[in-house]
Amino acid sequence: MIEIIVAMKRGRVILFVIFFACLFGYNAFNEYRMKKCHRIIIAKQERISGGYKNQFAMHYSFSYDSVVFFSSGSLNSDLYSEKDHYKLKGKRFFLKILCSDPKNSRIIWDVKVPDTLSYVPEKGWEKLPYGLDSLSK
Repeated sequence: MIEIIVAMKRGRVILFVIFFACLFGYNAFNEYRMKKCHRIIIAKQERISGGYKNQFAMHYSFSYDSVVFFSSGSLNSDLYSEKDHYKLKGKRFFLKILCSDPKNSRIIWDVKVPDTLSYVPEKGWEKLPYGLDSLSK
């Protein structure tokens, strides 16, 4: 009986390790694909959700190749606290998207979109425009 319990615990541990290895592998593969081919576009914040015990999420929209996409991502807690997330209302952010799958995106938090920037190419930019890439970490 004890051998069965020990075997079940080992099985759970192995499944747990396999699950996190797959999750880590999936994220690493997405980062590899993002480095290989990405575009930079501008996203507009639509709304904020979450709070209390849940992490805040920012919902945003963006246009790529004449198609409008809606997505969301976690708020960067280093930049925006629970008290000042309202400052994001209507703001624009640079967004790095995967060429083959625009729904796969990453918000570029450390470079602000200048108010004077109004033209966005239909397929975005290969890198941050107008020398702003020097500001990125």
